[in-house]
Amino acid sequence: MKKKVYQVVLLIGVHPLIMYILLDYLDIPSLMGLNMTTLNYDLFGAVLNAIVVITLYVITFIIVDKRQIKKDENAKQIADILMLNTYKQCQEILKLLNDQNILENNIVPKVDFNKSDLDSPITMRLENNPFLEHLKILDFATIGVIDATRLSMYYRIMELYKSYVSLRITFFDVYKYKGEEHRNLQNLMGAKKNEIESLLSKEIECLKKTIGEE
Repeated sequence: MKKKVYQVVLLIGVHPLIMYILLDYLDIPSLMGLNMTTLNYDLFGAVLNAIVVITLYVITFIIVDKRQIKKDENAKQIADILMLNTYKQCQEILKLLNDQNILENNIVPKVDFNKSDLDSPITMRLENNPFLEHLKILDFATIGVIDATRLSMYYRIMELYKSYVSLRITFFDVYKYKGEEHRNLQNLMGAKKNEIESLLSKEIECLKKTIGEE
């Protein structure tokens, strides 16, 4: 990038100035039979000043544009890292919830089923912990770092994840029963589980490639 800036400076500013100095010092126009007394030096000076101004403007534009591009690239990478970490945390919690022994022995005993999810600290933590960077992600989306398609997918994953977590805890023993209502609930939970796991896997792989993570 620096090489390009130097090239622009030489092309627009330095080369014309050097040419002017050589022509004036060596009096080349007179040697060529040109009448230099008719040259409008005020006009030439104005043109030279304009060239200098344009040169400085071009240099400033190139430097500022380079910094802005770098800033945008950094913001995009940070946003991708935040989303990637969010999805990885979702996966880790889902692994715990889908382990029946862990669910029944370590999670369910801490849940007061007489209260709603909003009044259950353990349920709220499991639902919300992966999304602690939610506001930062929204800020990146607001300035255009995260496009609408990716943001829409983020919201879909968050909604589906929280819904499945709530169902999995509330109906932790549903797979022990064979009734029709239980089968319907089992099918619903199975569909949500498959969808959230599929979406998480796809988004994680996509973000890993974008970030360059192996």
